[in-house]
Amino acid sequence: MLQIKKYPIKIRGECKFMKRTGLFFITLLMGLVLLVGCNQESSDSEVEAGGETLENVYLNLGATSQSSGLYAYMVAIANGVEEETDGKIDMTVVETGASVDNLKRLQQESIDLGLGTESVNVAAMEGKGEWEEAPIPDVRNLFTFLPISQPYTVTEESEVNSISDLDSKTFFPGFTGSATEATTQEILDALGVKPDYFLGGLEDGVNALKDRRAVGMVKTGLGVDPDPTVIEINATLPMKIIGFTEEEKDIIQSEVGLPFTTIPAGSYPNQEEDVETPVLVMDIFASTRMSEEVAYNIVKAAVETKEAQENAYSGVKGIDYIEATLEFATTPLHVGAIKYFEEIGAEVPEHLIPPENK
Repeated sequence: MLQIKKYPIKIRGECKFMKRTGLFFITLLMGLVLLVGCNQESSDSEVEAGGETLENVYLNLGATSQSSGLYAYMVAIANGVEEETDGKIDMTVVETGASVDNLKRLQQESIDLGLGTESVNVAAMEGKGEWEEAPIPDVRNLFTFLPISQPYTVTEESEVNSISDLDSKTFFPGFTGSATEATTQEILDALGVKPDYFLGGLEDGVNALKDRRAVGMVKTGLGVDPDPTVIEINATLPMKIIGFTEEEKDIIQSEVGLPFTTIPAGSYPNQEEDVETPVLVMDIFASTRMSEEVAYNIVKAAVETKEAQENAYSGVKGIDYIEATLEFATTPLHVGAIKYFEEIGAEVPEHLIPPENK
């Protein structure tokens, strides 16, 4: 009988295929592991930044004159935001003419956020006064940081003892483009007082007083304490603060809508009694162009780095940004600010909720 020998069949191609397939799947598996790890790191980074990748977010922050105490405060805000977001939000602080100028720059899109005042913001939103032909309905508040006094100071030698005495006198109302300038003119106009206004930058105004070309000025204080510029002038030319009568206060509160605060005796040079002075509510504003996550991270960082801001500008010591915003703000909040406020348990009143968040 014919016997057929059975030899093992070696299929070399199949062995090579199996080896290659195994290597392929091992490589694929390793790639997936690395991908998951990278995604996890990315996810962790996003959580730290508020849930959105914030790399390469560059913003221009409109401040004020570099000679103002508030400029250092704005620099501290920018530094704090950059540190808290690990550099994801990089702000350039821009020297400007302050509140009014900042709103105009926001409208021109040359800044992304800036120093402002609630009364001017509302006027711009509603198209009142100088904003009648070019309103800015999309301005939004990030947070309010300071109810700030607007003291009227004059040289002692001027013999100006009351607000009405400023009539026909050369007076510096605040530097050009600032809310102080606009508000001072609005206040004195409401009272029927017509000074000969000296207009210009802060340095120009200070020099005008030193050279006796102006009898006085309005410069926001540090809480109830004088701005360094007042102290500087007083060193060579004695200054004093003048106040408002009850009748004048009533007119300003009803026609201009500003509250008043008391400057205790001794706060200013040569001040022997308490003085009543108008108050502006300072804020940091942006617009609806800013994303929710960027706004959220800015507000969060500002609140959490407040100690550095206090070191830069003592006027904010003792001020709780959340409480100040809920009490004094009149401009609707940015949706990103609302996100942070609600996250920490703050109840945002209806008048601060913007249309896009309803």
